[in-house]
Amino acid sequence: MARRRGFTLVELLTVIGIIAVLMALLLPALAKARHAVRLVQCESNLKNLGNAVLVYCAGNDGRFPYLGSNPGGGGWPQTPFEDVPNLLYPVAPEKSIFICPSDNDPAFNIWWVVSFGSSFGYPTAAKLPFPMSYYWPYAFYHEINAVNGLNPPGPIPPQQMYPRQVRYPSRKVMMTCYAQGIQGGGHAPDGLPLLFGDGHAAFTRYGDINLTNPYPSTPGVNFDWTVNGLNGEDLR
Repeated sequence: MARRRGFTLVELLTVIGIIAVLMALLLPALAKARHAVRLVQCESNLKNLGNAVLVYCAGNDGRFPYLGSNPGGGGWPQTPFEDVPNLLYPVAPEKSIFICPSDNDPAFNIWWVVSFGSSFGYPTAAKLPFPMSYYWPYAFYHEINAVNGLNPPGPIPPQQMYPRQVRYPSRKVMMTCYAQGIQGGGHAPDGLPLLFGDGHAAFTRYGDINLTNPYPSTPGVNFDWTVNGLNGEDLR
């Protein structure tokens, strides 16, 4: 009977080397594909949140989500971190849309409160209704005075803001993905996914975004201070 011949050490090392080369070639492609899938999912989340905003507005005299002087409402930072998720959750298709697949654990809202909350009188994450990667800009519930930005920001209006007050819906950011922090990085170093006032969501590069006031050094990050508030444009 013929004797079976096994692999030699040289042959085994050659096979291992070929596998290592193939892995080195395939891993970047797999990582790129995974990134693309996560970006598509994030944009889908933002689109669903935009639909939830429209449903909320339709059932609340056409007004944007905001509790205002009602029990539990508290301006900033309570509105983006508590009011908006609490008001949108009942009309959202599922809770998972509030979390970007590229976010860290803990999610953005928890990270922000732990990192910065105490500086703004918001010291505990226990008030947060649930983890959330997305942020509701200041101008959607607080008037911004002309081009002065923070000097002063303007009064909280006696009634909620309306979609009709957004002068350039396709160019005004309505919600931001802050996966992995306000400096971005969750998707790419040169941009981030955004939801616009007309309901469309898209990855937007920082170079295509107007500077904000009073934070012109961080374009595309702090949409709280879009020049002219709801009358302003976030895209160049």
